[in-house]
Amino acid sequence: MQASARGELNLARQPPPSRDGGEAADLAAARPRLTLNEAEALILLSKQQPQTVYGLLRSFQRAPMAARNKSKGGLYPLIRRLERRGLVGSLPLPGGRRGAFRLNCTAAGLRAVRAWALSFDIADVTPDDPLLSRLGALDLLSPTERSAWTARIGALTERKIIELEQEESVGPFERVARDLALVTLRVRMEGLRLLAEQPCLKREQHV
Repeated sequence: MQASARGELNLARQPPPSRDGGEAADLAAARPRLTLNEAEALILLSKQQPQTVYGLLRSFQRAPMAARNKSKGGLYPLIRRLERRGLVGSLPLPGGRRGAFRLNCTAAGLRAVRAWALSFDIADVTPDDPLLSRLGALDLLSPTERSAWTARIGALTERKIIELEQEESVGPFERVARDLALVTLRVRMEGLRLLAEQPCLKREQHV
């Protein structure tokens, strides 16, 4: 395995990892402590490396699986955590400004994200949608505010659908992720249509 002192890894020289059931069981038993954001960063970095922080940010913004908003400032602490754990390596960017680095996913990072992918329970299959939580607060809004809320969510959902339809995915699994995201967004549009038809949307708020 070829690696630098800071974790730079030449993946092209690595033999393909085993996919036998024994290794899968070992990985699942490892129960790595990766947050969702950390796992997504490692996945995106492993697809295209080395990358700069800006390149990783752009990957987050384009990926349907990584739907949460990211800022460049928010990525730096995440990357530093992963680097301290040996999951991400970094080297100075040739010809770049001071403090600019190119990032790579190390062999330990690949093992961690594979283990994370195999480690899940019922909480991971439950839809995590912040808009569903906001529905519980609609009775605190005025009818006008509720109508504006529904219209804005609908407009943003339609915009995201258009973005994903125009997005060129890198590989077959990325295309599947995009298609699943589109299904979810279209179901949301149908849910918003049903919500708009509910009489409770026009009732006065209760404080």
